Amino acid sequence: MSGSYVAMALVGVAPRWLVVLILGRDVLILTVAAVALLFTSRREFRPSVWGKLSTVVQVITGVTLLTAAGCPWPPLGRVAGWLIWVAAVATVWSGFDYARQTITRPRN
Repeated sequence: MSGSYVAMALVGVAPRWLVVLILGRDVLILTVAAVALLFTSRREFRPSVWGKLSTVVQVITGVTLLTAAGCPWPPLGRVAGWLIWVAAVATVWSGFDYARQTITRPRN
């Protein structure tokens, strides 16, 4: 997913700020998991419903952006514009949810 969004940003199909947001959330999650593995006995990192929803929204947004780029039909472009914001909100929300889970989950 990350590579797809980086490629879309490089060719101007996806806004760079969205790509930074998506990659930033992924890097944050991986960093927290790495720190937890190194400094605690925690070995379980369950996926979140919000993380899965965020991924689905990112896939739909990516496909819509690519389709809109190849088929410049104005209504599709408007849908892609809205989906960019939906993907951004879903990404941020799932990032907050992962942070909440990390903070509130009992330590081993």
